[in-house]
Amino acid sequence: MIYLLSFIYKRIHFYIGNVYRLLTSSVFQKKIPIDKVRSIFGASFCSSGWHHISTTLQEYDANHDIDYRDTTMYVFLKNFKPSSICDFVDGSSASKLPLFVYPWGTFQSGKCVTRKDPFLSRFCGPSSDSFIKEEFDRTIALYEKIKLDGYQPWLFGNTFVGGTFLVRSDGSERFIVLQGNHRMAIFGHLGYQTVVVRNVAGNLCTIKEADISEWLLVKSGLCPLDVAKSVFDLFFNQNGSHLAKILK
Repeated sequence: MIYLLSFIYKRIHFYIGNVYRLLTSSVFQKKIPIDKVRSIFGASFCSSGWHHISTTLQEYDANHDIDYRDTTMYVFLKNFKPSSICDFVDGSSASKLPLFVYPWGTFQSGKCVTRKDPFLSRFCGPSSDSFIKEEFDRTIALYEKIKLDGYQPWLFGNTFVGGTFLVRSDGSERFIVLQGNHRMAIFGHLGYQTVVVRNVAGNLCTIKEADISEWLLVKSGLCPLDVAKSVFDLFFNQNGSHLAKILK
């Protein structure tokens, strides 16, 4: 009975939330081309980029009986062990930021410290075999579901792909996925050209190049301006090949 009441409450809460999401859609939602979307390390989800989940889905399509240990996902989650976003920016070794921290802080509003554990992260490794197997099985199950049902963020049990926009001074954009990396990789693999995304409550909606001097770690003097600019530019200049190169 308690479980049933909890389920009913969650369902009602979700659909009431949909009213709010609808009313604020013009402010917090946007349809964006997938080639403008990046992971927190700058990987692209489109066919011209590289992402370990997208590559793993290609391997799965070629062989549905593939062992998870023979996939790119396994190699990635075992061997991709960055110490900082600055690992991918030339000349920034003297000003390294902590892992999962950026010149603007974390992607959470007003925060520059993170509790994310790389050992339990789906963004990097090192990960245990049991963790990777669970990640692989979960990804394939979601892939098969989305092939049948598509993207339905308005239905109970689903959410919008969520994240933060980076905006250059010339107006060009990138969307950094903070919620829904697996779905975005699947959409790209299935050939979606655009996806409706939404800002995440409590996170930064937009990070503007024009505000660089006001970014948390830049303003505090903990991140030099040139390093901050290089990190920001990473998401516009790279498409994931920088990560594939490290693994090879």
